[in-house]
Amino acid sequence: MNKKHYHFHNIMKVKSKTGQKFRKFRKSREITMNHLKAKTNIDKSYISNFERGEKNMPDDTLYILLTKGMDLRPSEAEKIIQRWRIEDRVELLSPEDKLDLMENLFNEFMKEEYELIPKKAIADMKYINEYLDQKKKDE
Repeated sequence: MNKKHYHFHNIMKVKSKTGQKFRKFRKSREITMNHLKAKTNIDKSYISNFERGEKNMPDDTLYILLTKGMDLRPSEAEKIIQRWRIEDRVELLSPEDKLDLMENLFNEFMKEEYELIPKKAIADMKYINEYLDQKKKDE
């Protein structure tokens, strides 16, 4: 894929929404912070600050919360983290850069060497495409 620097808009005003997504996911599974603390030994105030967007959380810590705290399979946890991080990055792109990114990913996929593209990259492309379609519908 062509190396391109995408321009992020309002980057100073935009916080990661991964914490909000984590909170929504945690609550949908009816898991309390006390439960997470007991299963992972990760401080409740750290989790709370992350959920409110006041602190960032490294992927390895988030992985522990999902696998040990919520009893997810490792592959499930990795997929969820990847999806949340992609959503955060895509939300920071300007609309023009979102379209440009999709075009570049599509062109890369359509090259003759497409079978050399890792399955993870193909999954990312499909997810980004679905995500952008949903965003368009929501607008």
